[in-house]
Amino acid sequence: MDEEISAEALADIKAPTLQEWLLHPPVRRTIAREFRTFLLEYTNEIGESVYGARINNLGERNLESLEVDYSHLRATRATVAKFLVQCPAEVLKAPTSICAFANIDIRCDCLASYSSQFPYLRSNLS
Repeated sequence: MDEEISAEALADIKAPTLQEWLLHPPVRRTIAREFRTFLLEYTNEIGESVYGARINNLGERNLESLEVDYSHLRATRATVAKFLVQCPAEVLKAPTSICAFANIDIRCDCLASYSSQFPYLRSNLS
């Protein structure tokens, strides 16, 4: 079943803990969908895609890392950004399916404080 929930419902935690909420498959699929949408639709102040060109560059140059600015995520997907800070291990599991289709690694400098805990996660944020 490929059930998801709305982005608004994502913040309405329906589990005893946030960690447990983030392990529900519909929640994980929603986080993956929201992150994918963020990467594909985020634009700069003049309306140009910020991450679209970077993703294309990954394929063209056979690169493996994509830097994602946490402030961009926080500005457009506040719930996902909040969950990422509160429960990085659980949130980092969700984007795997997003990255798998492109066979890329996504790294996020905003999580430098977690670098010892998550030094390198294939097809995830780190």
